[in-house]
Amino acid sequence: MNGLPTEVEYYPGQRLTATLFRTEQAYHISMRERHNLAGHDWGIALGLQLSAGYVEAGYAIDGYGRELVLPARTPFGLDIAFDELGTDSVDVSLVYNRQVEPSRDYAVEMPVIQVDRAQDPGTDRRHPKVSPGDENFDATGVAPRDNLHAWPVYLGTITRDPTAPTKPPVITGDRPYVGARAARVMTPAGDAHLDLGLDVAVYAGTDGKPVLRWAHGDAQSRRLEVSGALSLGGDLRVNSTELVIGCFANGQFKPCLTVAAADGTVTVHGNLVVEGTATSLHGGLM
Repeated sequence: MNGLPTEVEYYPGQRLTATLFRTEQAYHISMRERHNLAGHDWGIALGLQLSAGYVEAGYAIDGYGRELVLPARTPFGLDIAFDELGTDSVDVSLVYNRQVEPSRDYAVEMPVIQVDRAQDPGTDRRHPKVSPGDENFDATGVAPRDNLHAWPVYLGTITRDPTAPTKPPVITGDRPYVGARAARVMTPAGDAHLDLGLDVAVYAGTDGKPVLRWAHGDAQSRRLEVSGALSLGGDLRVNSTELVIGCFANGQFKPCLTVAAADGTVTVHGNLVVEGTATSLHGGLM
């Protein structure tokens, strides 16, 4: 009723009607769909791997919060789609579908596999074409229970080579997966957590000091702080005007070494102590 959660208020001697039961059922369905969108972002949650002509079993949530359950590996007419659409590259999506059985005793929610002409590779799959006005649908709304309001969950793009009919088609695409909206994410053991407030920080073992923290601010003040050893399994690239290495003393950051990105100038803030031999890139002593 006007989008507000409404449940049936039962009482002794009440005349139970189909309308009351539908209202009771709609309350639980809509609250579950609201939960799907309030604490999560829509997308693929499980399975639904795409292959040439098949979609594996899986589970997804569309942008209305409706649940798309594909219980088994399901085929679709890939070759027919190529020919009917007159293209060699198609997008495959999963779309909500609800069908009332002939007896009218049951309604089955069986999602359908939708095949369309492939969009450009740079297309944002997080913003598919939906009914006008529903682009920003959220948990305050009531999801439509019809097949007219489609919210495609993109599964991938399949491309064939028309010059090599026996060559397997290529499957590409950035599939949208469900996400979580939370201020804090904790490990099951409770020994570490990720804070997602204004300053993103990782804590391990204690809340006293983060081991990794991204401090927001203006261009001069924002920085990435590392407490402890930093181990890299590859190259470290810094896209900034300078790289500053330092330490904290009395709660204040003190630069120890600065590398300017413009010309590579290295500035040592304080005394430079070398234990051993300092060798230049040319093999001589510095």
